[in-house]
Amino acid sequence: ENTSISVTVSSTYLWVLGTQDFTLIATPGSGYALDIQKIMVFMDPGNIAYDFNVAAGSIDMGSVDCGTITQPTLNSATDYVASVFNGTDATQIPENTPLILSATANPTQGTGTLYINITYRTLKIDSTF
Repeated sequence: ENTSISVTVSSTYLWVLGTQDFTLIATPGSGYALDIQKIMVFMDPGNIAYDFNVAAGSIDMGSVDCGTITQPTLNSATDYVASVFNGTDATQIPENTPLILSATANPTQGTGTLYINITYRTLKIDSTF
């Protein structure tokens, strides 16, 4: 059964995203894997646009890339909605691995909040798969 969650990433966390990963979905537990179906983002900018670098925000499960939040999305001065992942990429899914948001560097300016909507399933890795 699919689960949809909305995760709020405040400016407090966006300011340190280049040096501190932000957990979007915690590890599902031993013997389980996250099956990410869709990721949508909404940047609700504040008074000052962020200045994230070109490789802005990355959403990953370990070494598996689940999408990139582009520079125009994170640095937008107006409301911005974008699809980041729609479940079409075939790849190996790691067991018991969290879904995290990170960046290559911290911004030096900006205010606003990032909202991330994630649709996913938690799958048990056994004969009931």
